[in-house]
Amino acid sequence: MSITIYGPGVADKIPAKVGGVGRAVEQVAQTDASSDVSDATDNNEHDALSTFEQLKQRSGSKPKNPQKQVSEAYEQQKEIVTNHHQVIHVEEIMTSPIVTLSGRQPLKILDKVFNDTGYRHIPLVGIDSKVVGIITDRDLLDVKFTHPETWSIQDCEDALQRPLMEINEKTDIRLLAQRFLSEHQDAAIVMDFENNPRGIVTLTDILKAIVNRPELEFWG
Repeated sequence: MSITIYGPGVADKIPAKVGGVGRAVEQVAQTDASSDVSDATDNNEHDALSTFEQLKQRSGSKPKNPQKQVSEAYEQQKEIVTNHHQVIHVEEIMTSPIVTLSGRQPLKILDKVFNDTGYRHIPLVGIDSKVVGIITDRDLLDVKFTHPETWSIQDCEDALQRPLMEINEKTDIRLLAQRFLSEHQDAAIVMDFENNPRGIVTLTDILKAIVNRPELEFWG
């Protein structure tokens, strides 16, 4: 029977007659993989035990329980993942309160709101005051281009080009960015836990968060 120890720069076989020795040597090798075990080449139990004692002295500690080692490694990895994935919620970057328009308003009113506020996205509400969509300045430009004579009297809701996207206020902005990408959207209505609109968040808001918050690591 032989014991093989693997680690950085280590791939040696150590003969042994006692199964417990093999497990102990493997545990010590995991604790200090850089330990030199190349001297353990004689085919007898004494040399294996001698090498084991040398490894214990070099490691400076007794072999740990494998379950304890796994638990400690998991905790360390969990800490690393937590540090690298700092969460920024949508509610931290959204625009609130929101400016809305009735979907029945003519586009000339929308044009004035865009010019007066500097916004590029305006939520539209229906007769029940619920948000029915988000109209953009690009939607308006498209109508102006395709209907240059009549655009100003058309209803805002007739110019909507995208389905409404709703997002919870506690959503990580990374998840929102993924949705924007997969659904070809660049704006969403932010809803609270009672399904009431709280604000609006756009792709520009996410980009600003990346630029203005150096601590954020944006993992796609």
